[in-house]
Amino acid sequence: MRPWFWLVLNMSVCAISTAHWREPLPCAAVLVSLSGAVYILSYLPFGITGDFRYAYWGVLSALAAFFVIAFRARNCPSDHRHRAELTSFLTIGEASKQV
Repeated sequence: MRPWFWLVLNMSVCAISTAHWREPLPCAAVLVSLSGAVYILSYLPFGITGDFRYAYWGVLSALAAFFVIAFRARNCPSDHRHRAELTSFLTIGEASKQV
């Protein structure tokens, strides 16, 4: 996948996590995803190419932050607003497990 996809995913996870940034797990997710986004954005003005090898940290940070938020949404049933934001992401995971 292209680096822009991981940039969008980092920014999406960061936006979802900011609603609960005072708690430890969402705060960590915000910081990790923001660091990946800044890393990918640093290649914008100095861009050598759009190769995947330049986006490794962005990929790792996006996936790590996403799994932290998904873990929190699964284990905090009382927080319905946060779960509603991730419904589409988690139902895709459930559908792939059933196949």
